[in-house]
Amino acid sequence: MATNMPSTQVTSKPFRAGQQPEDEKNGAHSKHKLARIYCVDDDVLREIISWAVVAYDQPWPVVTPFPSHQVNVRNRAYVMSRLVRVCRRFKEIVYGHAVLWASIAGVPGSEEGFNFVLERARQVPLSIADREGGHRSLRRILRAQCAFATNHLDRVRILCVDQSKDYNWLSKLSGRSAPALTALDVYFTSVDLDVLKEDTIPPLDAPSLRSLRLSLFFIPFRAPQLQELSLSKCYKLSPATLLDVLSSTPLLERLSLAMTLPFRVVQPGNWPDCTGREVHLSHLERLILHCVPCDTVAQFLSYLVLPAETGVRIELSSRDTFPKMRAMGQALQPFLSCPAYDTIRIREGNFIELFALHSQGLDSPRVSLSGLKCDENPFGYVAELTRFLLPRHITFLDLGLACEARSYDKEAVEKSLLKIAPAVQTLSIEVKERLELSFLTDELSWLKFPALRTLKINWLDKVPNKQRDTGEWDGLRAWMKRVGAKQLETLHLDGWGNSIDNCIRERPPSLSGLRAAQ
Repeated sequence: MATNMPSTQVTSKPFRAGQQPEDEKNGAHSKHKLARIYCVDDDVLREIISWAVVAYDQPWPVVTPFPSHQVNVRNRAYVMSRLVRVCRRFKEIVYGHAVLWASIAGVPGSEEGFNFVLERARQVPLSIADREGGHRSLRRILRAQCAFATNHLDRVRILCVDQSKDYNWLSKLSGRSAPALTALDVYFTSVDLDVLKEDTIPPLDAPSLRSLRLSLFFIPFRAPQLQELSLSKCYKLSPATLLDVLSSTPLLERLSLAMTLPFRVVQPGNWPDCTGREVHLSHLERLILHCVPCDTVAQFLSYLVLPAETGVRIELSSRDTFPKMRAMGQALQPFLSCPAYDTIRIREGNFIELFALHSQGLDSPRVSLSGLKCDENPFGYVAELTRFLLPRHITFLDLGLACEARSYDKEAVEKSLLKIAPAVQTLSIEVKERLELSFLTDELSWLKFPALRTLKINWLDKVPNKQRDTGEWDGLRAWMKRVGAKQLETLHLDGWGNSIDNCIRERPPSLSGLRAAQ
């Protein structure tokens, strides 16, 4: 918005000692001079305050697909209460800003306060959010707010509510028209929904809806502009109905399914009327699947056509067999082989994570596959997935503490990394109890790292010398003399402080070109 600022010409006169200032001469007139804040144009100040209020809105997180509208509403109300105390001009702008008041319509805890907000919001669509901060037990919106939302659904922009015995949101929303609604979040609880079926419920017509989150039950809807969809524990939603929903939302950018897809081993009876289906989601940026088995992931992805750059996060529900992991890896091949990814991270409980090194943000596109936390040795599963990677593109390998697990298997590590090792330029590991690099330092190891230029070792805890294995460094020392001194450019030793580590600090003349970074 372009706004012409008023131009003010200021002239100054030299001030000499003993001379009475001009302001003091004018006396009372100087007291009535306008403060600088009054020189700012109304539209400009209104825009500044608007940005200040929304500046604390939650960013897009990686675990949950969408920011919390409840937290945003609470934060906005807090910022507004602070701004009105700055000065009278700020107070005037805030009190006259109908959009800001409409965005906190669910905050007042009394009917009088809600009526005050309605008056200030005028005819601007309202944001009514229950479950402040995401905790349903903290507070609930007033019945007056619920009644206003259902009686004036065309006046509601954001609605986040809980189903209860006192207020049945299912009957209030199904079959209704909500032209102004852009975000809807309904948590169905305390109501027996077993006798209901989605195909018998009239759909909600929301042509402007952008974000939809439903928990425990699914409301049919018509929302061609939908960009964000999150379904949690919608057990009764059939796969065929889900594919119909996805087909009707071609602009979808984020999709999260938690305990909604079939849990059990995929059988033809679990996916009726899905044969030959193909759903194109060309705008999808994030796909999040929680608590699903490998074969269900493979079956579900077989019906979708997605961009290779789509970020995928999958949390497996159980420890599956290697053939099932291989089948899932084949379904994920378009994402695993995306040339944009150059970094692989392997962790306990987190089998594999791919991302671009230059984009370290958690909200950046990535492929993340996680499983049970008790699974201490992920390399057996990783071996079934790395076969689908583009090996020449993986230049950064981060193993963390995965090699220090009690169930460490050198052969499994070598098998899982065999395809990507030749292109790795940076290898990073963490040490807590013991240094384990036999897959790298063993002269008879299958793995060869000809492109390795940087080795990073980070000690998380300082273990006393008497508790350290005196031969812990032998393998690394021998490898440094045999290979490392010839090809490494940088050796990072972070967190070390024991005298036994000095064998690397006091490197022989052959390592004079090596830079050790503490």
